[in-house]
Amino acid sequence: MDAQRYTDDLQRLQSTLRRSQYLNLALVAGVLMALWVAMGSFGRERTIVTPPGIEKSFWITAGNASESYVEEMALWISHLILDVTPDNIDYKATKLLEYADPRAHGALKERQMLESARIKRDNATTYFSVETIRVHPEKLAALISGRLHTLINGTPVPEQNRNYFVRFRLDHGRASLIQFEEIPHVDIAKALAEAG
Repeated sequence: MDAQRYTDDLQRLQSTLRRSQYLNLALVAGVLMALWVAMGSFGRERTIVTPPGIEKSFWITAGNASESYVEEMALWISHLILDVTPDNIDYKATKLLEYADPRAHGALKERQMLESARIKRDNATTYFSVETIRVHPEKLAALISGRLHTLINGTPVPEQNRNYFVRFRLDHGRASLIQFEEIPHVDIAKALAEAG
């Protein structure tokens, strides 16, 4: 037996073992650092602002929004629904459904399909002139009052005073439309009570 050869082999193995241990420690430290960074970013929210045209400053949290945000969203939704022509109604209906809450999606889609068929059949154009907007930010609701203008085959029909109730739900800072309907009165408290 060659004792020197065995001693050299043992020293090489011990050296390789030490390098492996240092490498394993470095890997464990890297994993712990990655976990620390991941835990530091856990719970942070990224809020995506959805109104396309921002007129006023506003704020949004996970479950609440400022009055100006609710107002901007209500005006944007009313624009998508009420300012339509035979040429743009399908596009606006598609955009509207992007903002629809999943629970209201089916009803809104059916409503917009019927409205699209009516607008195209009558060759109608409608636009809504907002006169007042009342906002209830705690309930994420707004009541829009104004005049609905309609042209059928280019001929104006008498303007009508209309009131529309709009309600949203916030999901991780994003507003989803849950209700848009015409109501006969201009009392937002009464509209909220009727909405449940």
